Amino acid sequence: MWRHPYSGMTCYGISSNPDSRIRKYEGHNGFNVKWDYLISGSQEHIDALENDLKAFVKKLGVGFDEYEWIQKDVGYASIVDTVEYLSQGKSFKKIISD
Repeated sequence: MWRHPYSGMTCYGISSNPDSRIRKYEGHNGFNVKWDYLISGSQEHIDALENDLKAFVKKLGVGFDEYEWIQKDVGYASIVDTVEYLSQGKSFKKIISD
C-alpha cells in the first residue's frame, strides 16, 4: 500500500515484482513513490487477502470507482488495522510497515 501525497487516498494491490510496480506508479504520477506497507506471502494467501480487502472496501463504500484506491477520509491506521485483521490465520512476512 502507499498513500498518495496529493489526493490523500491509499492505493493497494498485489504484484509479484514490487520494484517494477513502484516504477509504474512513479511513471503515472510523475514523482517518487515509496511503499508505506508491504507484505509477502504465498500467492494463495495474497490473493485471498486482496479479495477480502476489496470486498470490505466495497461493503463500506469507501473505494474510488472500481480502482484499488481507498478514499482519503478513511484513516491510514484504520486501513492497516483492517489489513492485519484480514491477515489473521494466514502466513505473511512484513517487509515495510510505516
